[in-house]
Amino acid sequence: MKSGMQPNDAVTCLFEERPFFHTAPDGQSTNWAIRKSVLDWLAANVKPDSVTLETGAGYSTVVFASCGARHTAISPFGNEHARIRDWCERHGIGCDKVRFVASASQHVLPALQTPPLDAVLIDGAHAFPFPYLDWFFLAEHLKVGGSVLVDDTQLRSVLILKEFLLAERGRWSLTADLGQTAVFRKTSAEVFSKQADWPAQPFCADFEARRLRQTFRGRVKAIPLLGPLVHQGYRLLRMRR
Repeated sequence: MKSGMQPNDAVTCLFEERPFFHTAPDGQSTNWAIRKSVLDWLAANVKPDSVTLETGAGYSTVVFASCGARHTAISPFGNEHARIRDWCERHGIGCDKVRFVASASQHVLPALQTPPLDAVLIDGAHAFPFPYLDWFFLAEHLKVGGSVLVDDTQLRSVLILKEFLLAERGRWSLTADLGQTAVFRKTSAEVFSKQADWPAQPFCADFEARRLRQTFRGRVKAIPLLGPLVHQGYRLLRMRR
């Protein structure tokens, strides 16, 4: 079934009607809608031949479906999936290319079988360590040149993931900052440094550089390229053992 509503129209209709897809802890239906700027990005960038996946489900699932993407939505709440399907059916949006998986992402993603992904939205469980697990298990499946959207970066657990990806220069590139959602493009088949030594990761080395600068603030003027120097010094010490 081909979608009868264009993606931009789907976004407009969602925010006009504001349907409640989610379930609050007290069992009542509620609306935890993702921001419109994210849906606008999806509408502009997801194509009918895209292969996409999200952890979580909601307004974004509707837009993925309206784009005609081959989409997978993973969240443990089957009743939410039913509400999304019903809303799409009433608005002429086909869900025949959408696969709903009613399970927690940490149980599904380690054994995930999927064609290479064009776009991934991480918007499932936000408590530590779930955003990292979602990214870790999905990063290898994402095409080089594909995009990962990290939602709710105002939360500390998610902000750390954003900061890690910002530091991973040469592997990930920030292409859009949508307020509380960061969009990164995968720029290398290597999704993170596989070396076991922490200085090989810019995220760790840069943190130590900042810590040293704070320690010696007022005694030593700015030290250029301190992160790489920390890494080189650590490697030299290991070679001398």
